[in-house]
Amino acid sequence: MTSHGTASSLGHVAMSADTSSGYRNLFGDTSRGEQYRGFGDDEAGRCANRRMFRWLATRFGLPYKWPDGNPDNRRIPAGYTYLAQLVIHDTVQTLGDLSDLRNGTPPPRNARSGRLVLDTIYGKGPGADPLFYRPCEAVPKSKGFLRIGGREGYAGPPRDLPRSPCPFTGMAYSDVLIADARNDDNLIIAQLTVLFHLLHNIVYGELRKKKPNDSDAQVFVLARKIVARVYRAIVFKDLLKKLLHPDIYEKYVNEGEKALLDIDDARMPLEFSHAAARFGHFMVRNQYNINDKLQGEKTSVEAILRQTSASRPFDMPVTPEWLIDWRTLFDEGNSLKSRRLGPEMALPLVTNDLEADFGEFDDPTRQQGDIGGLAYRDLVRGAESKLRSVDSIVQHEHLPDYVRQLSPLTRNGGIDSTAVVRWLEAGLSDKEKDLYKADMSCLADDIPLLLFILIEAAETRNSEQDIKNGECLGAIGSVIIAEEAHPAVPG
Repeated sequence: MTSHGTASSLGHVAMSADTSSGYRNLFGDTSRGEQYRGFGDDEAGRCANRRMFRWLATRFGLPYKWPDGNPDNRRIPAGYTYLAQLVIHDTVQTLGDLSDLRNGTPPPRNARSGRLVLDTIYGKGPGADPLFYRPCEAVPKSKGFLRIGGREGYAGPPRDLPRSPCPFTGMAYSDVLIADARNDDNLIIAQLTVLFHLLHNIVYGELRKKKPNDSDAQVFVLARKIVARVYRAIVFKDLLKKLLHPDIYEKYVNEGEKALLDIDDARMPLEFSHAAARFGHFMVRNQYNINDKLQGEKTSVEAILRQTSASRPFDMPVTPEWLIDWRTLFDEGNSLKSRRLGPEMALPLVTNDLEADFGEFDDPTRQQGDIGGLAYRDLVRGAESKLRSVDSIVQHEHLPDYVRQLSPLTRNGGIDSTAVVRWLEAGLSDKEKDLYKADMSCLADDIPLLLFILIEAAETRNSEQDIKNGECLGAIGSVIIAEEAHPAVPG
């Protein structure tokens, strides 16, 4: 695996038909027989798969029966859900709707050439993206402060994203002046982005004062390197330590780059971007008490998701009641906890309550009354993006035996679908089992990678580390995440 953020030499790698997409498969390009198919990859098969995924998405909306009855993850405070989201934004950038049902349109281009270098914060820098930057009269020669916004008249320091009316429509504060608009997807990631803007501005301002004779470009590059170094240390020493299976994490701690199992190819594995990286959607809570002011319906995940420039431009910039007390989300002892990792998603992300945000009007298989939401779209995008099948990953020569032995779903060499079937059948009447028999058989025989990762996590525990079921990713899920989110320089 080439170090993240650097160009790759692809001379000996089998190239896919479209290398310009920025995507490939884990362990190298695949043949048709190595890819997920479900009911098939022709139009009829894709229709059947989508109907099956509708039903599967509704299963994600049901409470999962944890052995101790507690859905909260003791090990992972709720804020890490959104730190992980920012890291994913910094690793892959793809915009696109569902694939075409008839011809299986290939995934759109991944616009991220570098990973874990904070492109999601800096964009192309002040020279190419000057709209996101500002000078400061108090600091001579400065041109590289990141913009920060806030509500006029508020007594405290600015703590909001910079927002602006659309120049064409005049709509109040409908646009955000940031490098990656996805960082205004919800209130929490927006204010987390502001923290990185503040960190950069502190570092850049101090360097600008201490190096008055250096060019502003030199100062900016140095500031960015320092902030990226801090960021990578947070990713590796904090976020990944919490998310990954402890034995897999120790492998990367002890061996560094030597632990990387993937091939020398800088393109993004679809198995990461279109499956494994979606785990964060299943960590989202139903409620977020982000401070001692916000009460009632405003603490719901729906309110948190809709408090953006795109959804509520006339409510922007955010008022003080929406400013986050970070102790509520990141304090190890007393903060809110994320949802445990398993096949359960916050109900508003599954239902059509947020259809304006996760609209499915472009899906011809959707019928009136159908639900599915974000869960459905995650499943469809993964299944129709030519991912490796789970069997292809488990049997691949690049996956070490110790990983198979660590996973509760692959310890006997093959895939044990018992836990998958048990979860699918839970709570179903005999009539419903018969009705969905074909779907359950298909899901057990060819498990969608996202479902496998979730069930694997739910079945993973480690008594030596006091890790209960669903409190970290399973072994195979951990490897897929670590391969792409492992910084080249973790210190």
